[in-house]
Amino acid sequence: MGVYELSVETDNGAPRFVKRLAGGGAHYLYRNSIGKWVATNHESNIAKNWGSIRSSRAADLPSKAGLRWKYLYYNNWQ
Repeated sequence: MGVYELSVETDNGAPRFVKRLAGGGAHYLYRNSIGKWVATNHESNIAKNWGSIRSSRAADLPSKAGLRWKYLYYNNWQ
């Protein structure tokens, strides 16, 4: 997933992390409204609780030991 830096922004009581891209874009890692961590490449998706990669369960931080990740593939979480 790359290196994400701590942002000054928070989402649902948790820190937001941002990966800055060479072309000026960014990827975001945030905790959604049900406590799962979500990765998205559009900041506008954060308000929608949407992203194509998410943790399999709620966690305080995305680095929680044993936390597993799922990805969206043809509208199914894998």
